[in-house]
Amino acid sequence: IAGLAQIDWASQQQAANALTLLKALNNLYFYGIANLENYGLINDPYLPASITPTYSWLTSASTTANTIYQDIVRLWTLLQAQTNGVVQEDAKLVLAMSPQNRAALKQITQYNTNSVEVLIKENFPNIRIETGVQYNTPAGQLVQMFVEELEGQRTVECAFSSKMMAHMMTTGSSSWRQKRSSGGWGAIWYRRYLCASMLG
Repeated sequence: IAGLAQIDWASQQQAANALTLLKALNNLYFYGIANLENYGLINDPYLPASITPTYSWLTSASTTANTIYQDIVRLWTLLQAQTNGVVQEDAKLVLAMSPQNRAALKQITQYNTNSVEVLIKENFPNIRIETGVQYNTPAGQLVQMFVEELEGQRTVECAFSSKMMAHMMTTGSSSWRQKRSSGGWGAIWYRRYLCASMLG
């Protein structure tokens, strides 16, 4: 029926399969594996405690571009305290947050000169801003700032056994079937003190 309708059904099935496996791996990277001592990027209980934002970036009427930027500076200050000043401003940093908080970085300062995002990139030239819907947690909006690498050692790594394994094609009387699989172990934090976070 799909062939008569000129629908590339097999190709669509392969694309859907690959997307499903990638989403499952992504979930493992953020949360690890339940009921095991296996954690992800945001739920590792051994990560340093989070600080609270001055105001909620999304719901508080008192939030301004200046308060948001100052909260980012507070994260940097916390990171400096945790690392005893080892990390420099030109280090490769990752600032991770939800898409909603990322949108808040577009706010303009009171003098209409720069957005929060521009100020961040001016003062931290090698910072990379990443988003994930998982940072919108039941406990509030989570923001993480961490160093990508220090002294040749990565701070965190998303671990997997296989990203995409295509198994042998099985032939039926009038059809074909193929199993695909992937596996992961969450996120491995090598140096947890290189991560500062804010929750609220």
